[in-house]
Amino acid sequence: MATASVNLEWALPSISAALGIAHNTTSIAQTNVWSVPGVTQDALDAALAAYDDGGAKLAIAWSNVRKDRTKLLADSDWTQSPDTALGDSVKSSWATYRTALRDITTQADPYNITWPTAP
Repeated sequence: MATASVNLEWALPSISAALGIAHNTTSIAQTNVWSVPGVTQDALDAALAAYDDGGAKLAIAWSNVRKDRTKLLADSDWTQSPDTALGDSVKSSWATYRTALRDITTQADPYNITWPTAP
């Protein structure tokens, strides 16, 4: 019997319904991986690809983009400190980079982000 696994990102009852199985026949490991006995990985992947949940996948993708952006902003906070040893032009380049990071969410596709390059 095949067992398929997927990292949890979407609501399990809805995915279970898409696969045509009862939610209580699945198990979730402590690793946040959902194991589905009797379902092939290909079938699970196809169900996940077709699953939308009213925009949940898109919301999760944007959430991940924002998390990455927040980390990049935090990693470059030091460049905007008034007592940094950076010259004005270098500091300005970092400020432009940080503005581009803040504008990331104005892009149309969270799966195809064009990230700015740090100075």
